[in-house]
This record gives sequence, structure tokens and C-alpha cells, in this order.
Amino acid sequence: MVLSDPWMTASGLARGADGKPLNSSNPRPFILSAISAIVVAGMMRHMLAASGATSISLGAIAGFGIETL
Repeated sequence: MVLSDPWMTASGLARGADGKPLNSSNPRPFILSAISAIVVAGMMRHMLAASGATSISLGAIAGFGIETL
């Protein structure tokens, strides 16, 4: 990935000889991000249901409002 080098350098991530992170075989970040995405989706669903957004247009407006927070 072209844009990954500046980010890895800025974060101080240790890299191997091939340029990949040394802990790239660790599944923990992927598991945590999947759990976080499910939690966020569930919370958005709860907020949409609580606000009474029952149409696509109301859902889009509510989603935009949630995104801007």
C-alpha cells in the first residue's frame, strides 16, 4: 500500500525486512474492529428506532446527523 508507509513511520510501528509490520499475524485488531463495528451498528439502529425514522429519507437524515456528531 502506497499510503501505509508514512502512517507506519509516524506511529513508530516495527517492520520486518519485507516492510510489513512484525505483528501482522496477530488477529486481535481485526477482531476488535469487527466487534466495534457491530456495536456502532447496533447503537445506530437503536437511535433510529427511538427517533421514529421509518422511511429511507428520515433514516438518511438521521444517519447524517449521527455522522456529524
